[in-house]
Amino acid sequence: MPISNHYNFISSNQLLWKLSETETELKNLLNPSTYPNSRLNLIKSSNQRKQFLGVQNLLKLLKINSDTLFYDNNGKPHLSNNKFISISHSFDYCGVIILDTKVGIDIEKIRPKILNISKKFVSNSELKLIKEYSVRNITKVWTIKEAVFKAFGYPGIDFKKNIIIETLNKEFDKVRVKVFKNEIIDLKPISTWYKNSVCLLGDAAHAITPNMGQGACQAIEDAYVISHYLSRYPANIAFSKYEQLRKSKADMVVNLSWRFGYLSQIRNPFVTAVRNFFMRSIPNKYNIRQSEKLYRLPKL
Repeated sequence: MPISNHYNFISSNQLLWKLSETETELKNLLNPSTYPNSRLNLIKSSNQRKQFLGVQNLLKLLKINSDTLFYDNNGKPHLSNNKFISISHSFDYCGVIILDTKVGIDIEKIRPKILNISKKFVSNSELKLIKEYSVRNITKVWTIKEAVFKAFGYPGIDFKKNIIIETLNKEFDKVRVKVFKNEIIDLKPISTWYKNSVCLLGDAAHAITPNMGQGACQAIEDAYVISHYLSRYPANIAFSKYEQLRKSKADMVVNLSWRFGYLSQIRNPFVTAVRNFFMRSIPNKYNIRQSEKLYRLPKL
């Protein structure tokens, strides 16, 4: 049942639900045509099914239908009415908040095992702010960072390095947080690598994300090829032969590295499970063939 609601809190609606009902009771509160039953059928855990139905009931109370709500490739919910939404659930509770600006909500059960992973998301400077290293306080730090991530995060963010708590009061209800974004930038394949007496090599020609560890490797291969041709032909001919030999492979690595990075940062549990299944199913001979294509030097 709904246990708390806040209306017009910074122009927001926030609802919490305690899952005291059975799955059947939660279903009976809904119109089957108003929630994605296909998604429910993919959920095996009884508790997670109840959490899903609890969220659907909260969306119903907030008058959010399937035409208004959609999810991106990372599983983050969005609204098509220019408002922002965040959803959370944990054990017997779930919650939804809607705001006119970016917003995040996180619900966590207080459990001692969080101390085992605290070093992964709590910095030394934050430990000084917390003062008392306890299960409750560390859980609160996690919920702050998770809520900030839901509002302002991006794929690949590091909770310890990129979400920094700067100030914090004793009650943990007034916090100032900074989010740092370390951009990883690649270069979309360009049409040509040379013009007149100027020729590009390495990142200048084909900047690559670090997901395959190929940035320096491809630059070295560039140098190997162009030095060979420059020792035998005039510059303009050497540049042309260098581009003809290297461009297709370098472009392949740029695109493949970007795809690997995109796939590795997916957070949606269902999509992640599908990705992992297909990755494990790739035949070994295919991996060997791709590796040979990547590491074999061209014949000059």
